[in-house]
Amino acid sequence: ITFLSLAKPLFDGSDGQILQFFKTFLHLAYLMIFALTAFTGVIENKHIFKVLKILLFLSIFVNLFAFYQLVARVYDLPFSWIVLNSNNLHERVTESDGYEQFALKYENFYRGTSIFSEPSALASFNLMMLSFLLPQLDSNSKFLKSFKYIVFLVLLSVLTLFITFSLTALVGLAFLFVTTFFLGSRKFRITFFKVIGVGTALLLIADFFTADFVGISVFELFADRVLGIIEAIVKGQGSGISGESFFLRVSTLFSGFDIFLDNHFFGVGLGLYGYNNSLYMFPDSGLPQIIAETGLFGTIFFYLIIFTTVYLNLHLIKVNSKKHFLDNSEILLLKIGITTLAYLFFIVSFTGNIFISSGLWLPIFIPFAILYNTYFKYKKHKIIFTYREQTIASKFATKLNHQLNN
Repeated sequence: ITFLSLAKPLFDGSDGQILQFFKTFLHLAYLMIFALTAFTGVIENKHIFKVLKILLFLSIFVNLFAFYQLVARVYDLPFSWIVLNSNNLHERVTESDGYEQFALKYENFYRGTSIFSEPSALASFNLMMLSFLLPQLDSNSKFLKSFKYIVFLVLLSVLTLFITFSLTALVGLAFLFVTTFFLGSRKFRITFFKVIGVGTALLLIADFFTADFVGISVFELFADRVLGIIEAIVKGQGSGISGESFFLRVSTLFSGFDIFLDNHFFGVGLGLYGYNNSLYMFPDSGLPQIIAETGLFGTIFFYLIIFTTVYLNLHLIKVNSKKHFLDNSEILLLKIGITTLAYLFFIVSFTGNIFISSGLWLPIFIPFAILYNTYFKYKKHKIIFTYREQTIASKFATKLNHQLNN
């Protein structure tokens, strides 16, 4: 489907645009092929559990380092700032031997970054960790055996989201909470509210000590940021607090739709957003890139992948409530698949330009593998079940026919 977007550069583009299309297309094809290997069955559920355990364990050190940096940046301690080296998108226009982490300062409070380049990346990482963790609060089977350990990881991720001072963190957390809430049982919802209560109390305590240490309340910063955006939208003037990125994201989103309106069906071609926009070389989120570069067909196809996978997971959970062919660990994995896709849908649509990036196609491998493993078992069970039904019916018909002959 995405290859059809070649039409625009092929008939109305330069050689450079055609070359750029093929470079981007091959990169996307490589990423998608990797994700689709999940449907070969080479990754079993036990491997998925092992990967998730490792990621969640490593997240402890990633998040603790973010808290260390809050203090280190005030007192200029070692590793307060990390110099990063990356052949990234910006290097199309500038050459760089490396660049330092980016985090705005509010009095003595620097937004948390940990090992990442900027705060929103740390927020995205913790949202992904929460997509693995939250379903475990409502399952008889947990791949992390200790409930206290699960709650500790949830609260640590939430606290780290707090110090990123990121809209991605705020909105993404609410989105994940709502998704998990509707997936859970009545008993889980009680537990869920308890965890939220404890988390809120810890956030208030953390905010008190943060305000005492750096001289400013992060809660107040969040309130000022949200109210600043609302005021700017309502009054049609202003730009929110210093360093506000919301309006830039919205601007690149509308730019993507402007490009789409001139190239409805197939888009302008993969990798060619910047060639068709005089203001921005790249959009700040994935949706404007998808709709501008692949058009209506590509956008529908991409989101169909996500929504179909979610639907099949929900369908398997519903069927299992009657047939009982899955164990608790497999039900847990299906729910993790749904929350992971909810996280990816939110990030790629609104906050992160990860459509042609391992940031999308590497995590999406997990729900793909979960779906394949579980659906294959469902199909096998269905075949066996149907065979048994046919066998019983055949025996009954033979017996009835014998009695009629007699």
